[in-house]
Amino acid sequence: MKDLNPGQTATWLRGAGLILILVGVLTFDEHSQVPLHTLFLPLMMAVGAALALQNVLAVTLAVTALAGIHADTGAADWITSRAYPALAITGGIIIAVILTVRFRRNVSSTREARQADREARKNS
Repeated sequence: MKDLNPGQTATWLRGAGLILILVGVLTFDEHSQVPLHTLFLPLMMAVGAALALQNVLAVTLAVTALAGIHADTGAADWITSRAYPALAITGGIIIAVILTVRFRRNVSSTREARQADREARKNS
């Protein structure tokens, strides 16, 4: 992959993501209560979606929403009582970090643009 340009790398990553999603969809059994079908295949499909979309925030929002909806802290099953709430909390933290970084980057670039505008007015 060292010889690939960024466009080719993105294409390969998107293809790999679509393959992960396809494998997950073809092997997923919605009626099974096995951890493979309730946790690991959905996570594999989320990774595939992240690779295919190349938008971590969108996938994290979806995972957080779905994990939060299916979380049940009173359930006997460890996946719905512990794993889903942990995924929802982790996703919420990741979302907060991503949005904070984006906000600070936008504030910084806006501040720099205003400062450059002030300098241009001062010099003219």
